[in-house]
Amino acid sequence: MAEATQKEAEKRPLPGSPEARESGRRNLNSQIAQRQKMLLAGIGAIALIGGGMFIFGGDGDEGGSDANGAATIDTGGLVNRNLSQREFVASYGNRLDAQGRAIKDLQQAQLPRPEIEQELEALRSENAQMRSDGQAAIDAISAENANLRSQLSDAAKAPATAPPLPPPPAYGPGVGTGGAVQPPQGAPETQGGQLSLMSFSAETRSSRATKKLLLIDEAWAMLKGGSMGEFVETYGRAHFMTQRFDRTPDDKKLHMQSLCAMRHFDFNLARAYSYEQAIETIRMLGLGREAIKEQVRRALLNVFIRNQDDHTKNIAFLMDSSGRWSLSPAFDVVYAYNPDGDWTNEHQMSLAGKTDGFEIDDLLEFGKFADLKTGEVKTMIAEIRSAISFWDKFTELAGLSKNLAARAKAGFRAL
Repeated sequence: MAEATQKEAEKRPLPGSPEARESGRRNLNSQIAQRQKMLLAGIGAIALIGGGMFIFGGDGDEGGSDANGAATIDTGGLVNRNLSQREFVASYGNRLDAQGRAIKDLQQAQLPRPEIEQELEALRSENAQMRSDGQAAIDAISAENANLRSQLSDAAKAPATAPPLPPPPAYGPGVGTGGAVQPPQGAPETQGGQLSLMSFSAETRSSRATKKLLLIDEAWAMLKGGSMGEFVETYGRAHFMTQRFDRTPDDKKLHMQSLCAMRHFDFNLARAYSYEQAIETIRMLGLGREAIKEQVRRALLNVFIRNQDDHTKNIAFLMDSSGRWSLSPAFDVVYAYNPDGDWTNEHQMSLAGKTDGFEIDDLLEFGKFADLKTGEVKTMIAEIRSAISFWDKFTELAGLSKNLAARAKAGFRAL
């Protein structure tokens, strides 16, 4: 026994020798391999146990076996998922339908409708007819003017004799009917060197609009102490003529700008601007107190006689050759009221924040804005009332029917 032990001791490698180191490495590798095998075996056992529990154990909440061993399935989750999917499909289906309807509406709106086409065609025909009639009138007036110039030139060269009768009109009522032409009656004499504007009318002196224009202008003339216009009757037709105020006595042009142009207003915006803005413009131009007072007088007159066509192009300013501005004379002063009209059912320019329903306090407030004393404004109101009181007299002198005169007078404001 002792010999065997001695032999084994002799066979062992000496510490530190290569054999000893090689033996240590082999032992270490063997131990590591054994540990790895044990670790893998443990992991495999755990996985096997877990898989068996997952497969055979089941879920007590969602499914499993009851006391009799019957399997149960939770259908609530399936139903909820199905409803959610249906709701999603329905929602997006509704969106697609709405988009389809919107696209269809746009396509239909772009298509020309028969009634719109008919209206457009009617407007085209009306415009073409108006263009043709206007051109014919212009040509006729031009020919008549050329003929009159020729006759005036011949008359100036010839010795003084009785003036010849002018040729018959080339336009207006009675043309081409073969009726006898009457010579002009009561044509006014104009002063030399003065230029006038004439508004031609194809109607006779019974023209309502022309007579109302004359009557209100005469009322204004009485208020101002001068005449603004007159009738010219030729061959049964009545024309309105007024002296041009944009010319000097020596026939030089005065630069004119309307309130609309001066302030860059939009003429198509009814009731967007006010008489107060007209007063502001006069102040900016430095025209002085008398010009402001004059504009206040005109505004009050428009209110009393219902001149509701008082837009921003019916107030103007003149500039002379030295660059000095002034308020132009009044023009387009006329009774203009149509309760059913889009433009003249109310005033085009507001006064004291109103375009209708005025009271005396509103007029006084407007005068206060213009830095006028209350007594001055009340004096203006009294003068306007006095001028309006002659309405019946003017209508009688002009031959206007009593019925029409009464109807127009009823439209005046009794403030």
